[in-house]
Amino acid sequence: MAVVALGGCRATPLLSYLQALGVLRLLHEQCAPDLTSYWDGSTLHVKGDLTQETIAKFFVEEYEPTPMLSPWNGGGGFRTLKHEKGEQAVAEIETSDDSRLASFRTAISAARVVWDLGRRDGWVEERWKEKAGETKRYSLKVDKATFLAACRAVFPDEALDWLDAAVVLTDARKPQFPLLLGTGGNLGRLDLATTYMEAISDLFNPKQTNRSTQLLAHALFGEGNPKLENLKAGQYAPGAAATMNSWAFDAGTAGRNVANPWSVVLGMEGALLFASGVARRFGGSQGKATMPFTVASDKVGYAAAEGEDVKGEFWAPIWQRPMTVPELRRVIAEGRLSWRGKQAASGVDAAKALSTLGVDRGFSHFERYVIANRFGGRSPLAMPVGSFVATRQPADRVSLLSTTDTWLARVRGQRDLPRAAGSALRRVQAAQWKVTQNPDSEALQDVLVKLAALEWAVSRNPRIAKAVGGPVPSLDRKAWGPLLDDGSVEWRLAAALATQRDRRLSRPPTSSERRSATANVLFRPVTLHDTYWNRLEWDTRPTAGPRGSVTDRLAAAVMARSVLAADRAGSDINVLTVGVGGQVAFDYAEWVGRADVDAFLNSLVDGRSLVDERRLNGLLSAAALLDGPPRIKWPYNDHPVMADPARAVLGAFFHPRPVRTPATDENPEGHDVLLLPGRSWPRQLHAGRTAGVFREALVRLRTAGFEPAVRAGSVGVPDPRRLLASLLIPVTTGDVQKAIYMTQQGKGEDLS
Repeated sequence: MAVVALGGCRATPLLSYLQALGVLRLLHEQCAPDLTSYWDGSTLHVKGDLTQETIAKFFVEEYEPTPMLSPWNGGGGFRTLKHEKGEQAVAEIETSDDSRLASFRTAISAARVVWDLGRRDGWVEERWKEKAGETKRYSLKVDKATFLAACRAVFPDEALDWLDAAVVLTDARKPQFPLLLGTGGNLGRLDLATTYMEAISDLFNPKQTNRSTQLLAHALFGEGNPKLENLKAGQYAPGAAATMNSWAFDAGTAGRNVANPWSVVLGMEGALLFASGVARRFGGSQGKATMPFTVASDKVGYAAAEGEDVKGEFWAPIWQRPMTVPELRRVIAEGRLSWRGKQAASGVDAAKALSTLGVDRGFSHFERYVIANRFGGRSPLAMPVGSFVATRQPADRVSLLSTTDTWLARVRGQRDLPRAAGSALRRVQAAQWKVTQNPDSEALQDVLVKLAALEWAVSRNPRIAKAVGGPVPSLDRKAWGPLLDDGSVEWRLAAALATQRDRRLSRPPTSSERRSATANVLFRPVTLHDTYWNRLEWDTRPTAGPRGSVTDRLAAAVMARSVLAADRAGSDINVLTVGVGGQVAFDYAEWVGRADVDAFLNSLVDGRSLVDERRLNGLLSAAALLDGPPRIKWPYNDHPVMADPARAVLGAFFHPRPVRTPATDENPEGHDVLLLPGRSWPRQLHAGRTAGVFREALVRLRTAGFEPAVRAGSVGVPDPRRLLASLLIPVTTGDVQKAIYMTQQGKGEDLS
């Protein structure tokens, strides 16, 4: 079998793509039923008992056009206005004696029968309105539901594909219009069926056979450079449309529409491949008619024009393995872009579907088209905005995005969404799109950062917050944690800080516990449910917002925790307690290594930042969405770590577990002691009054049995708020123990 490259049938623009489908459909139905096809790059190839010459001969001499009529439209060619473009196009085909147009003429006769019935029964009304001093004006009123039902009853089978592709009648008798063919075959003032008939009349004119052959070679094989016709291709060829500023010789005016008539004819023929998909997906049920591979647009993944009116998106499937036309028709009819077990509803969902193999495996990639009115235009344009490759392996990170879809859908469904929330929602969608392109840990982190920002924006509007029903449901740390962990110090700190929690009690939580028993309530506008510890609800008095520096945010969280946990008894194990105050540290956490604490306390070393504080602040909000402490990958540190003396003195007081005192003659093994901080310490540190805090802390250490060699006045604290913020970072008991022993030596010595 021979392979013929159709150089003129390319994946972009949309007219060229639809033309390729039209060639395949017509060759299969009227010439070579066994042919197969595939795309090599962006060019269509056909394989079968065909040559370039036999293909050209078939279309010029044997091709029988599919009847495409839109008599329900005013410009469809059946009014009493004899000299209008539509009426002339219908008349030319109706009076032709070309045998290839026989089925077309039969369909025209059927359409006239429908018009006669409509005039007789009153669901088609033609009137001439006349006002004093004005010429008569023609008006047309059509009951489209009745008209369409009559067309379906009277039209021959050959004309039904166009009817199915252009318009669908619901059970409620309300016409619905699939995206690809405009409004019932209309694109603004352009009637597609009329344009199709005009092109057919020109190409089938026996006096224009040589020109028709030249135009065909240009359309199919990219050969020659014939003069194109002043013919409208509508949204399918934006570069050829006469839009504003498209004409260089008269600024501010539109230029000429130019198109190859064969491309227009074959493009409309190709669009009919989607007709069975419309009928199969929509049936006669209520709802919105949808063509296969058409979705709503999220304005994500491309540069949207200012104020453009987006109609939707079409994702054109491309296949690289040879496929027969019946097989192609089947997979197109299915239109499988499946996300969460349902058809993708938006551009972002379509990208997620492709990234998780929610698409028929016969397709290698898709060309994404956004259909929109741009620059104040009255007719839509289909603009290619990029290719999207179908992932060969399932993407775990993309699959995780489904866990947030329900909450996002509730936000998206709100009317009059505030500008801040609307902007935050678009940023979430953009972040999700990036995950489908490159599903690494950083991209997934960014989704949760943007999701947390959206949660804050929603919480600020009581009406929207109530309508949404609640905050973002907590995310499974076992599923999300490993995929979020990029090995960075920022993630380790954020995950450890924002996911700490107290042990759950059998009784309902108190008001203070509801607002402080888990660290995530300190970083989100949420509080614990008054009965269930694993359920969150909106908090009208959030403790620490996401704005400002991460140092101030953490310091505020420590102070809020110290106030809310002021009466909290320590651990329930039987140990000696030293000090009067509530236990600020949480009971459970994923510990952070000494190197990370040191990096946070000394964020700038030799002019180099050890911690990206802006990123850490965002990740705090992201990690707070998890339902508990995730596992953290600890780095291997082959260098000694120097413990900060100030953090060493106070660290044991902000630790949930007891530490062991030094051995003595009376107690060779030492004893366990739980050190509690003073209630006023966080406020004093925040205000910069550090000497009194260290003086009291050293007294408590000595009372417990330690012998610190440092003095309160000698402990240097360059940034008291940063020190306060660091006290919320959970570290292991061993590191706390070593830090205390360091204070007994008086200087920051090597603790490795």
